[in-house]
Amino acid sequence: MLPACASSKGQPPKAAEVSSAGQPTLAQREELAAAIHAHDLYAWWASDLLQSRMAERPGAGVGGWISEGDANGGVVTFFDGSRALALARVSCESTGPASCALVWTEGEAPTEAQAQAMRARETAKADPRFEPAPTPYNSVTLPAEPYLGEPGWVVYWLAATTDPDLLVMGPHFRFLVSEDGSRVRRGGMLTRAMVLDKTPEDLPEGAQLSTYVVTHGLDDLPAETHIWATMLYRVPLTVMTRSGDMFQLGGEYADDEGSGAKP
Repeated sequence: MLPACASSKGQPPKAAEVSSAGQPTLAQREELAAAIHAHDLYAWWASDLLQSRMAERPGAGVGGWISEGDANGGVVTFFDGSRALALARVSCESTGPASCALVWTEGEAPTEAQAQAMRARETAKADPRFEPAPTPYNSVTLPAEPYLGEPGWVVYWLAATTDPDLLVMGPHFRFLVSEDGSRVRRGGMLTRAMVLDKTPEDLPEGAQLSTYVVTHGLDDLPAETHIWATMLYRVPLTVMTRSGDMFQLGGEYADDEGSGAKP
């Protein structure tokens, strides 16, 4: 991955109809990226709120969570680590963390959908194709039908960092899991491991960083995690795929003063 220096703004994503057989189209990847971004934010905001209120439940431990909802708002249900029963429920609107409200539950059993989603996440995690890097990982579990038009669950395991000066592009993983959450139908690595300094110190004098460039040898289209990365880090990204095509993503962030698009 390399920073690119230019004076022009990034362009909209290149149009494309389909990827290779069995893979989401570019339009589906854009929808999945938006869903990943929303659910990841809800889980982040809800976790922060829960941690600030844990003193109200001494001795309680969190054993995982499931997020449900869409780009307009979501609900994150946290489960007791010892009994796999609901511990708390946090509702959030897309407007930001201040919108989140926490309700303590009284040991409710998970719904069938929640139990399936939790099982799907653990099934994907146990798949031999999941070979994580030595870095923290977050997960997002989505119903497959609205995005791929087939039953089951889409499970993402996403490499993460707590360093605000780094952009982590992988390795990220996607798995399609059966409706009951017990079997991986297909899946594997979406992007290889790549980490980039947001503000490189070796730019030529007077140069302005307009985009980051990354090669993507696993597919002919950018992965949804590339599109998600532009939303997460608020930076423009140019992806060169294995076919040699170049896709410019996140052009709206090229002149964003609050992003990493400028040193």
